[in-house]
Amino acid sequence: MIDRLAALADIVPPRPVAPPPAVSPWQGGTTWWLAVVVLLAVLALVVFAAGRWARQALRRRRARARLLRTRARLRAGPADAPVAPLLAAVFEDLRRAGLPEPGAGDAARGPHQRLLYAREVGAAALCDYLDQRLAP
Repeated sequence: MIDRLAALADIVPPRPVAPPPAVSPWQGGTTWWLAVVVLLAVLALVVFAAGRWARQALRRRRARARLLRTRARLRAGPADAPVAPLLAAVFEDLRRAGLPEPGAGDAARGPHQRLLYAREVGAAALCDYLDQRLAP
C-alpha cells in the first residue's frame, strides 16, 4: 500500500509556502530614513531658533552699550549742545535694546514727548531721559 501512495506522490500538490512572519514598520529601511530626516529637520529648526535668539541678544547688548556711550558723551560735553541729529539713532537703539516707546501710564512718557516735539533739545534733557529708560 505504501508503494501505491508513493506512486501517487507526484500527483498530490505540495503544501503551500507559509507566509513570512509579520514585520514591524520600523524594520524597513524607508522608515528609518524618514525618521532620520524628521530628526534632522527638528535639529535644524532648534539650531536656527537658538541662533536667532543669540543674534537678538547680541543686538540688544550692542544697542544698550551704544546708548550708554551716548549718555556718557552727552554728560562729558556741554549741557546746551543740540542733540536733534542723535534723536533718531537714540530712539532706534532704544527699540533694538528691547525698550519700546513708553506707554500712557509710563513715567518716561512726558520726557519722551518733550524730546520728540521740542524745537531744540539740550543734552541734559536727553541725558535725563536715558537715565530713566536705562535704569535697571
